[in-house]
Amino acid sequence: MSWMKNTILSLLLLLLGGTITTYAQTYSSTLLDAETEQPIPYAAVVYGKEQGVITNEEGKFSFTIDHTIKPLDTIQISCMGYESKGLLLNQLKKPTIHLTPGGFSLIGVDLMGRGLTAEEIVERMVDSIPVRYNQMPVQKKFFLRQSTYDQLDEAKIVLINSTIPYVNPASIDTLVSQLPKSSEYHTETLGTLYKVEEDIKIKVDKATEIYDKERQATFNNVSHQLEKMLSKHVKEDSYFKLKTGPVSAKLDLDTIIGRPSLAVDLNDSIRGSIKRNYLASRENRLKDIETQVFGENSRLEVIEKRKKYAFTKHETIEKDDQRYYVITFEPKKNAKLQGKMYINALDFALTRIEYTNLEPLKAVKFLGVKYNEPVYEGVAEYTKMKNGKYELNFSRLQHIIFIKAARPVKIAEKNKNVAGRRKQNEINIELYLTAKSTNVFEWAALETKGSSKSMFDMVPQRKILEVTYKTKYDKEYWKGLSIIAPTSALEDFTTIK
Repeated sequence: MSWMKNTILSLLLLLLGGTITTYAQTYSSTLLDAETEQPIPYAAVVYGKEQGVITNEEGKFSFTIDHTIKPLDTIQISCMGYESKGLLLNQLKKPTIHLTPGGFSLIGVDLMGRGLTAEEIVERMVDSIPVRYNQMPVQKKFFLRQSTYDQLDEAKIVLINSTIPYVNPASIDTLVSQLPKSSEYHTETLGTLYKVEEDIKIKVDKATEIYDKERQATFNNVSHQLEKMLSKHVKEDSYFKLKTGPVSAKLDLDTIIGRPSLAVDLNDSIRGSIKRNYLASRENRLKDIETQVFGENSRLEVIEKRKKYAFTKHETIEKDDQRYYVITFEPKKNAKLQGKMYINALDFALTRIEYTNLEPLKAVKFLGVKYNEPVYEGVAEYTKMKNGKYELNFSRLQHIIFIKAARPVKIAEKNKNVAGRRKQNEINIELYLTAKSTNVFEWAALETKGSSKSMFDMVPQRKILEVTYKTKYDKEYWKGLSIIAPTSALEDFTTIK
């Protein structure tokens, strides 16, 4: 009988195991203002112990419950300026959920009876930074999305003279005409961030890139044609001296023609999916995100250079039984940002900051080149951990860069291994370029918990990662995983054949 009992037990365990491993349900909805019916962006949806997601700019959210997650009895939805709401899981099957605007005014009555001015509240917030924010090792399950939109409004090259026969007005016009006028690039990364002080390492679970390979092929074709034009008349060991006015730079031939510097023997089936610098670029971006508010020399300067700003105290609001001062800021002198801060009235921790620039964050005019950053706006939000300390749990940034150039450029081929003079060939052109690049970064900590230095040290420093390429946004790729819901524009993106 024992064999039968063991067999039955094994079957039960197998069936139970199969049930556990295959159970996963995704919940999606859109959060709206109960009065205006407008979407509520960047609201917190907490569905598990220290687990949650953030609504996107369209108020959409999506998360998945599987056997590894013990859901809360009620799913908590909250956002600054609204009354929080608790819902059962089956209530999340509705296409829309409404939050009611909430808050209360303290005109003539100061919270906690302190009678503090806006400036005094901000100073207490600054004093609380070493005490209220987590300084211990931490690990975060994260999702990061970057969307880049490039627009080439003008690209013109006028050839003045060239000693290379193949470099002539017709060939230059052909190359320039092939350059795409616009392009999009999206990348999404799901993984775990390990942080010790300001040092960061990441483990990536899944990563995808979404872009038009046909447009990339056009760039590659331009590079190939340029290589063809130069290689017949340029020596392999030559270098180039590029000069525009008093500014000059030294370039090798590989840089000029775009020849790849990483020689890895890859099969054609996976060529382009192996990324050497992907991890490093994501780590650098995450470090920027983590230090964007309180880091030294932060571009979000309102805290570090607060004397340049005027602060105003408004109504206080309530969220999750906590009360918050609402402090707006605007430039007083030589400053460029305006926005709003939410500061906990009990411990003076900054829990949320919204910001936008009033004028270009950086504007440079130099020798026919105009560069500026007309848009720099976003939001960052902090939440309290189990140890009572605050950690960043959400960030969104939109950053636009504009460049316009009208410059003479001289490209001289030089070679120190030949007899006689080093200069071999020379090309003189007039360059006219107008371009804009829009970058949007969305980051969320899906789960945050304490870690250790030893765990941080155990994370391998990988340099190569396989990234999945997609021609259009694929919801199935993230099926069963909690991420920031994509916008409608991203969902609609597809390669144009």
